[in-house]
Amino acid sequence: MPPKKQSGTKKATKTKKEPTPPRPHVAAQTRAELLFPVGRIARYLRKGRYAQRLGKNSAVFLAAVMEYIVAEVIELAGNQATSQKRRRLNPRHIMLAIRSDEELNRLFSEVTFASSGVLPGGRPVVIDMEETNNNEDPGSAASSTRSEQNGDPGTEETSGPEENGEEP
Repeated sequence: MPPKKQSGTKKATKTKKEPTPPRPHVAAQTRAELLFPVGRIARYLRKGRYAQRLGKNSAVFLAAVMEYIVAEVIELAGNQATSQKRRRLNPRHIMLAIRSDEELNRLFSEVTFASSGVLPGGRPVVIDMEETNNNEDPGSAASSTRSEQNGDPGTEETSGPEENGEEP
């Protein structure tokens, strides 16, 4: 076989491109513009075994929801603190803020806040019971029966037919 003739054109040689520097790692919370740690929330979701599989955006969404709720609570608690002329939030301000907001109160209905005291005004059921007890006549049958059951010595009892020796 005769050798092939080379044509007048040279083959273009490929030049090696310079490798692009690796992009710096950007955290998921930075990409989502969140303050809450998306990676940590994802780890807790995996560790907690809430589901067999997790979507890759589920931790981002949960972090966004948590951040929104916390921002709402802190804003309302800050309003409570400024209305009481305080510059520092304490558990009482947080509790008053949550209990005064209808939606947050429903969300945190089963939560007990430590070191926060009680709501001002008392519970309506207790207030109604106290009002009905105060409105009764002292000589009414209900109040005398109650005092007899409690064994109060200052109440007079009427003598019935059994006490006089008479049979009914």
